[in-house]
Amino acid sequence: MGDLDQSAKNEFWGLVRRTLVEVLGKSERDADTEIESLTERLDALSHDDALMIYHNSPIQVAANLAGVDGPLTAQQELAYDDIMNRGRPASERPTEKEVLRRPKDVSDFN
Repeated sequence: MGDLDQSAKNEFWGLVRRTLVEVLGKSERDADTEIESLTERLDALSHDDALMIYHNSPIQVAANLAGVDGPLTAQQELAYDDIMNRGRPASERPTEKEVLRRPKDVSDFN
């Protein structure tokens, strides 16, 4: 299996953290604790097994850490979209209508 460089991993965990805080309402401290706990568990796995976490979207990992199972609210969907599209020109960002037409269940995000 291919390897991810450390900057890609850091970016992924940054997105998970922002999602926990900005979308799912966790405190920064709780988000950091949850991420640290998960990454410690991943360290106990084989290299290839640990890399499988990066096949999930940040919202899937964050929702799992937060105990969310099921549909996101429209507000959560829009907040997550904002996180994922920061830095992109407005002309390249999906409209609110497009965001809200997407799947509603966190298990559908990739």
